[in-house]
Amino acid sequence: MIKRALLLTIILHSIIFIGIPEAHGYVVMVMFDFISIPAIIRNGIEFSKGSFLGNSLMLIGLISLIGKIILIRKLFSKKIAEKKVAIYIGLVLLFVAFIVIIIGVLQIDTFLVAVTFGSGIPFLMYAGRVVYLLQKK
Repeated sequence: MIKRALLLTIILHSIIFIGIPEAHGYVVMVMFDFISIPAIIRNGIEFSKGSFLGNSLMLIGLISLIGKIILIRKLFSKKIAEKKVAIYIGLVLLFVAFIVIIIGVLQIDTFLVAVTFGSGIPFLMYAGRVVYLLQKK
């Protein structure tokens, strides 16, 4: 039960839509997970006086990727209930990435917030289910 809920949590976090006004469209979260590594290696972590979301997207993608890697590693362990602390750390990293995206999109447009938050509701529900199942055991 926990493994299935954990896998669905990772998948649902990967398909969160992020509205980007500079790109005139929507992007799925999993794209930033894999684009962030080469971009940060090439350019480093840099902040300018532009929009909050535009400056921190690569860092958000890296935080999200680290959280997903932690959860995937614990997904393949034999006794998953004994790895509670690592699972909580992975979930917190995914929550931080989601909250920072919501805050960044909130500064741009309320419709983008509705789309981003609406696509993140299933992730929040399954993350709550993972926490419930871990507390239950």
